[in-house]
This record gives sequence, structure tokens and C-alpha cells, in this order.
Amino acid sequence: MRSRKEKIYREIRPWGEFHQYTHNEISTVKTLIVKVGEGLSDQRHQKRYELWVFHTLGGRVSLEYVNGRKIIITPPVGGEVEIPPRTWHMLECLPGAPGKLRVTEISFGEFDEQDNERRFDRYGRR
Repeated sequence: MRSRKEKIYREIRPWGEFHQYTHNEISTVKTLIVKVGEGLSDQRHQKRYELWVFHTLGGRVSLEYVNGRKIIITPPVGGEVEIPPRTWHMLECLPGAPGKLRVTEISFGEFDEQDNERRFDRYGRR
């Protein structure tokens, strides 16, 4: 099975290039803005795949895949992180970051906030 990232269409133009993430496909697109020193829940989803595109520095992503593999990524500006369904993931804006973290989240599949299963939440949410 090809990953979603392999399906991203890229085209070079005289002025630069563009990346087309969806085309006639159901998706949900959000901009996440995370305060310095704060972070999202350690969570996973059963029904959707996510692609995060980073617009600023200072972020850290922790992933734990279904097979038990764990990685931590500090994405560069323009970096992309794929989050398959059932993958535990957490996004943080590190203390000392140059400012708020800005990330575009593109969700594919059935988007439902009730599909969030939290393992840890620094704000006490379930």
C-alpha cells in the first residue's frame, strides 16, 4: 500500500513549484497554532490518516507505530510528517522556540473529533 505522501502531486513551474495534497478527494484541512512550551495530546485515531506540514521551527513530533516502532522528529520548515491510522502521535512547541508553531494538518478519511483516543493529555482531557 502506498503512503499518502507518495500520492502528493508535485509540479515544477518557472516561478518555483507546487505540492497538491488533495484533488477531488474528501479531506479536512486545519492550521494548528501551538504556543511555545505547549502541546497536543498523545493521541491516535482509528478512522483517519493525517499529514502535517510545518511552517515554522520549534516543533517536536513523537510517533509510536502499530508495530511498536517509536521515533521523535524535529521537522524543518517545509517538513512533512505522515501519521497513519492507529499511530500514537504527539505534537509539541518546544520551550525556547522562536515563536508559536504553525502546522497545516490535512486529514484523510472520516474526520470526527470523537475518534480521538488520548493516552496522555497535559490539560486533563479524556
